[in-house]
Amino acid sequence: MQEHLARVLLRHRDERPVAAVLAGELRRAARRTRGEAAERADRGPERGITLRGAPFVSAQLDQGDTLELGRTTLRARTAKATAKRTETDGFSIPPGMQAVLLLLLGFGWYYMLSKHGTASEEPLWSSEPPALFDQTVVTCPQTAAENALVLATQQESAAEFERERSPFFPREGIAAVSHYERAASCFRVAGQAELAAVSSSSARRLRESLEAEYHIRRVRLERALEEGKYELVPREVRVLTDFVSGQSAPYTQWLSAVARESELRLNASTEEE
Repeated sequence: MQEHLARVLLRHRDERPVAAVLAGELRRAARRTRGEAAERADRGPERGITLRGAPFVSAQLDQGDTLELGRTTLRARTAKATAKRTETDGFSIPPGMQAVLLLLLGFGWYYMLSKHGTASEEPLWSSEPPALFDQTVVTCPQTAAENALVLATQQESAAEFERERSPFFPREGIAAVSHYERAASCFRVAGQAELAAVSSSSARRLRESLEAEYHIRRVRLERALEEGKYELVPREVRVLTDFVSGQSAPYTQWLSAVARESELRLNASTEEE
């Protein structure tokens, strides 16, 4: 301060009185002092970084901790992981390995569906083919001769109609056998032995014809599968399915599976050609 005043006096020694110069400099110095004090008051007391009110240098921050630097506040928070893992039984499967596994599964499934057999392969039958007719004896529900004769005539007519349709629909022939047998029983109750013998003979002949056709169709199907002639399979499956319609035997389910498998193998062989 003394050096500053001396410089001021030297600069103004020829211009103004010393007292006037000193008074002006003192007033300016007082204003500067008051301005600096006011600026420090506005800023507030200078403080360093604090953690929970104590000076902070270095420490491990916990969730929710707050760092303060003057009027600035920083709050600690745990960031959420953005990476996702595929976990199976406690271990993670890398994305590349997942793609490889999916590719292998796809090839395996395609191989199972598209692989067609050779002529030496023999399909496994799930069960024996069911019988077309049971051993139940058909009887006439009527006891009076007149009523029995009427019912016998009706059953004979139904059997004739169904027998004519049996070459196209085997199930119609199976129903016709039952109607012939009931007609024969009712004719016997009505005292018409000759008519009963005719109906009984018709039932026997139709039964034998259907069983022979049933056997031939099964042999044809087995041979077509053994020789890989899958284009012949659908026709035999349709006929055999009609033979066993109404039965819930595993054989009917096997027929459906054979039809699907044969179609897949036929398509596969066509693509290879």
